[in-house]
Amino acid sequence: MSIINVARNLHLKERLKKRLKLSHKGQNGRVLVIGGSEEYVGSPILAGLAALVSLRSGADLVTIAAPEKVAWVANTISPDIMTKKLKGEFLQKSHVRELLKFSENFDSIIIGIGLGTRKETSDFVNGFVRNKKKDMIIDADAIKLLKRGTIDNMENCIITPHHRELEYFLINYLRLKKIAIPENQSEKIKFIKEKCRGFLKENAILLKGPVDIIFFKDAVILNKTGNSLMTVGGTGDVLSGIAGAFLAQKNDIRTSAYYACYINGKAGDNLKKIKGSIVATDLLKEIPFVLKQLKQ
Repeated sequence: MSIINVARNLHLKERLKKRLKLSHKGQNGRVLVIGGSEEYVGSPILAGLAALVSLRSGADLVTIAAPEKVAWVANTISPDIMTKKLKGEFLQKSHVRELLKFSENFDSIIIGIGLGTRKETSDFVNGFVRNKKKDMIIDADAIKLLKRGTIDNMENCIITPHHRELEYFLINYLRLKKIAIPENQSEKIKFIKEKCRGFLKENAILLKGPVDIIFFKDAVILNKTGNSLMTVGGTGDVLSGIAGAFLAQKNDIRTSAYYACYINGKAGDNLKKIKGSIVATDLLKEIPFVLKQLKQ
């Protein structure tokens, strides 16, 4: 398995799917964001907005499926985002069938952001992921809630954990009471490759950190864009939104994962030079400029 450093002179021109001149609305990709709860309203909206601004690179439509109050807030923040309003204050097993049917017309799904970790929400996450064979970005709370039986049946998914979320994932996947991932980068890579060998046959792990480490079945990619100012809340939600937009354009999980990392980090690096500080909504404004630079 090779270890690759992402070059700083990436170009999107040869990678992105081209928009057909005679295409109609939605033909260039539809993204569905499933998330939110009464405690966490902003997270799925950040992911949806990130997918929306990343649509400038090809896709067309973003919809957020969330509890009613979260969905109404999304509508007030951006008229460009469509919503699917679900009854209740959090997602639960009763929503599985409804969202499985609703998601049929989407090209990629982002699930997990702001869901919370209730038992009822765990039932929803596992019921949905186990039965949905669709390109998915699985983030945040959904990573913590995945059960071994669900993980064994996943394919063409990207999970996007930070260090602690990956520990939750491995505890559930390996059926352990606790686990400690090494801090040293080379030891960490070796450890995760070994423990996740089966999962990586069909999926990818995007481990967020000072250096993003992206694991595939035959390679590990290191992304070094980004900086310490990006430890603020919401930057990971933005990353998932970008990756979901790339997946919706029929890019594979490898292309989607490492371009999302690079673009998110590059936007953060630009903002560090320009402003000297970062909040997640700043990234949304900078992403289109990064995309333009890369295309040129």
